[in-house]
Amino acid sequence: MVAGQLTTLSRERAVAKVDPKIYDAYVGQYRNPRGRILTVVRDSDRLMIEVGGQKAEIFPESETQFFFKEDDVLLVFVKDEQGRVVRLINRRPNGDVVQETKIK
Repeated sequence: MVAGQLTTLSRERAVAKVDPKIYDAYVGQYRNPRGRILTVVRDSDRLMIEVGGQKAEIFPESETQFFFKEDDVLLVFVKDEQGRVVRLINRRPNGDVVQETKIK
């Protein structure tokens, strides 16, 4: 699979075993086209999303794709040619896709 490629959303997802060291590349702030800031933080061996004062854990489906257990949202971290994370694609169950640019 190409880094950042979206897969079809599914109601049943399995948590993949990945090395938590990869989470460090995803940590930072991302801004969507409307200006909303989403923050990705590492909490030990977990990856968390903070938006508007609320924090939720995201779970790996692969090394670049993550999901929430409470919601059928797929998050895909996209890397550039040098391997730096530059964007987060947020794919919602209704088919909406929001691209969030990494700003920090």
